[in-house]
Amino acid sequence: MTREERLKFCKICENKRMSLQEGLICMISGKVADFEESCPHFKEDARAKQEIASRDEYNVLIKDSADTGKRFANHILDRIFAFIFMLVVFFTLGVVTEIVRPGAIDSIVDNTFLLYCMVFLIYYLYFVISEASTGRTLGKLITGTKVVTIDGEQPGFATILLRSICRFIPFEAFSFLTESQTGWHDRLSKTRVIVVKKQKIKT
Repeated sequence: MTREERLKFCKICENKRMSLQEGLICMISGKVADFEESCPHFKEDARAKQEIASRDEYNVLIKDSADTGKRFANHILDRIFAFIFMLVVFFTLGVVTEIVRPGAIDSIVDNTFLLYCMVFLIYYLYFVISEASTGRTLGKLITGTKVVTIDGEQPGFATILLRSICRFIPFEAFSFLTESQTGWHDRLSKTRVIVVKKQKIKT
């Protein structure tokens, strides 16, 4: 057994002690661990084990998470695709409305509040439909990223609804400038964006 393999046990043992000269040593023997299969002095420290597990889980999240460059690319691309989606929907609604009720489109165009509501709804639906069905918008498809929960699972519909509505929080785009480099729509919905080729979940 190597020193590194022994340290996996020593780090979660209540009988460990740190030595400036030798590093982690056994508090009982006063020496560096040299056992081969099991240590007679091993006593599991549940708290230390949990701390190490939490730290390892955090490191995995950071490793798999999409970097700032990909997130910014997603932001730009999805704004473009959402605008195109909006144009298609407006054109389709205009044609259908004109067929069903000729002239009604003029009253819709003149109603500024109604237009704002429609823009909001269509923009919102772009993210809800794409992320709820596949976890990927067109922008994420291009950058090879995907939305998952903080546990790496496929988000539920309610989670995507919350995530999408949080995009409309004023100055939400600036939330990426914080130390965590994640947006409020990530944190509030407890989701994250990962690089697909590194993920460990079924797609």
